[in-house]
Order: sequence, then C-alpha cells, then structure tokens
Amino acid sequence: MPSKPEYRDVDDYIGQQVPAAQSLLARMRRTIHEQVPVATESIKWGQPFFTANGQRASIAAYKAHVSLLLSRDIPAELVARISAAGYSSGQKRLNIRFDQEVPAELLIKLLTMEFTESD
Repeated sequence: MPSKPEYRDVDDYIGQQVPAAQSLLARMRRTIHEQVPVATESIKWGQPFFTANGQRASIAAYKAHVSLLLSRDIPAELVARISAAGYSSGQKRLNIRFDQEVPAELLIKLLTMEFTESD
C-alpha cells in the first residue's frame, strides 16, 4: 500500500494537488479565513484543518473533486439546497467537482453553521 504524502503546511498541501484542485482549495481556504478570521490552520491526518470556537473543518482533494468536511451534521434543509444547486453532499461534507465553481453562498452558510451557531 503506498504511503500518504507528508505535507509541511497548507500551502504545501495545496501545491502538491492537481491544478484543478489547487484553485478550488485555495478559494475555499480564502473563504474560510474571510468568514472565520480567528480560525487557525494546520495539517492533521494528511489534510488541511481549520479550528475555531471549539469546532473544526477540513478541506481535501480527491481524484475528481474537493471536499469541505465538517464536524457537525449538515441539516436536511441545507443538504436539499446543496443538491438543488448541483453539488453533492453527505452527512458532514460538501463535494465540489473539478468542473464546478466553489458555491460561495453555500460555503458561507456551512461555515457559519459550523463555527458560530450553537448546537
């Protein structure tokens, strides 16, 4: 089984991804820092993590998409909005194919839910 690459920091992680993933990851990272300026970033478990207010989110690149992964479940209403906009999601994630744009409004809503709303 091939070993997972080691990354020095988030810049290194993004820089080692395929070009289509790099631009999406960079946009997601910028949005996270714009919306959650107190978020600290680090590499954990081989991917970028952002931590603030006791919550965490991560971004990751895969073969044909990038994902935002959250520590909270995405409410059904928001999952429906994500699907209606043409994106896929799971219980705690938003997937963005390489041929899609970062859905700014949905990303901001997810970040607000993750980092500022209480349980």
